[in-house]
Amino acid sequence: MADTVTFQVRSGGSLADAFTGAPAGVRAFFRRGGSVLSKVSPEKYEELIRIAAESLNTSHLPSRVPSELASVLNISEQETTALLGAASVLVGTITQRQEPPEAVVKAAAEAQFLEPADVPAAVALAQVILRERDAVAVIVERARIGVEVLPSFEDLAATTDVRLGFKEGHVSLAVPVVVAHLSTDSSKGLWLQLTRGQIERLIKQLEDAKRNLEAAEQWIEKPSRGSVKNV
Repeated sequence: MADTVTFQVRSGGSLADAFTGAPAGVRAFFRRGGSVLSKVSPEKYEELIRIAAESLNTSHLPSRVPSELASVLNISEQETTALLGAASVLVGTITQRQEPPEAVVKAAAEAQFLEPADVPAAVALAQVILRERDAVAVIVERARIGVEVLPSFEDLAATTDVRLGFKEGHVSLAVPVVVAHLSTDSSKGLWLQLTRGQIERLIKQLEDAKRNLEAAEQWIEKPSRGSVKNV
């Protein structure tokens, strides 16, 4: 699982005060992300913004996220983690405050969150965030509500093992099982094993849950359900 450095600009007060209050280590981390952003094609900005918005309210990233985004952006996984950190600052700031993108980026650069050479790319990304601010704000809010109260699923790592049974010193039986580790955004994980029958039952239960989620989303989006907002 890849850790992230979390930092959010307050919705009140001046931008300068919000950025300059960050520790030096946080600024250095986000400067690395800004330098990576300069290598990313603007055509990939919308995908980057979506993932940054979804991860804004968690202190950890599922292990699959850096690898998937690294493949899409043609950068290393380590670069991806820093990039998402820098993008998340812009997403959080622009969706919560009213200053123009140029002012946000200027304040970040003056507080040493960005190198001067990376300012143009940051402004370009910030302008896309502003253009899509309403939709991005919905993603941020849905992610926030989705992780409230209980630990949230982050990753499932699994491998197949073979258990041997012995009788009178000889192998008499071999049974395949899946050994899995379930990760959440809390500090605790869970190890478990599953037989083929349990795997098949779990798949069916997840497929049923997916259908129920899709039905719930369609119900929420119906115009006649105007009192229920899809956030």
